[in-house]
Order: sequence, then C-alpha cells, then structure tokens
Amino acid sequence: MSYTFNKAPKDKDLLKLIRRAITKDIRANGLTLEEFANEIGLSAGTLENKLKPACGVNVLSIDEFIHILDITADYEPLEYIAKRYGFTLCRPDERAEQVEDPELVVMRSALDIGSHLGRLDELARKILEDGVVDEDEKRDYAQLLYELGKVVVQYEITLRQRKERQ
Repeated sequence: MSYTFNKAPKDKDLLKLIRRAITKDIRANGLTLEEFANEIGLSAGTLENKLKPACGVNVLSIDEFIHILDITADYEPLEYIAKRYGFTLCRPDERAEQVEDPELVVMRSALDIGSHLGRLDELARKILEDGVVDEDEKRDYAQLLYELGKVVVQYEITLRQRKERQ
C-alpha cells in the first residue's frame, strides 16, 4: 500500500512568504541565492525545489524552516502558520523592560487597543454606507480584527508582567 497520496500539498502562500523573506535577506546582505542556501546546508537548486509548490520530492524540513527564520529574522511565515490555525503570534512587550514606569506601558497598550477599535469602526461605517461587503473590505476587516487580537493579547501579557513585578 502506498502512502504517497496521503501527503498534504505544499502551502504555496507559505512558500511565497518564505521566499520573500529569503529574497529580502539576500538583498539586504548582498548575498547570492547559492550563498544563502549554503548557509542552511543546501545547494541553490535544492532550495529552489523546496520552495516550489509543484515539486513534491523536495520538501522544506522543520529544521530548515527554523534556520531560515533564524537567519532572516523575518517571522511573517511563522505568523502565517499561527493565523492559519487560529492563533495570534506576538512577542512579549519589550517596552515593559525599557520603561521604568509600568503604568506607562499599560496606558500605551490601552491606546493601541483604542486606535485599532477606531480603525475598525471607521471601516465598518464605510462598509455599511453602501450595504455591500466586497472581498477587499472582508480582507481588510479580517486583518484589522486580527491585528486588534494581537494588541489585546499583548495587553494581557503586559498586565501579567506588571502583576508579576509587584
């Protein structure tokens, strides 16, 4: 019995994000694709094949993916994976470490939430004006909701950090 037909297809959107991260890193550091690929232990051709959705033979391993994140410091592919499964990816608030008064951090976080709510309100009013929700508006609204979720999670983390310091 063959299990090859049970393999999930490559996620082309994820591969695009990984390729974009690699391209940005190559340009920023004056590298060639060959040099970047060598950095993660691959040839340029193998890396290219791993990033092609149609190539089912060469698949990017978790270790290679993590190595790419480490090198590029571009976490958009990781954020994409989190979002795909309904999670919000965010870092602990570095401002809490940089500001002596934790109250200021909490206030800034609250302002961030208010700002996002204002943008959501503005977009909702625009959508309701014509009574039709087009695909761009759906995407924009979903993106704003996602960003608001990140800000709220960040606020919760900041409050937790503040509580732990007291």
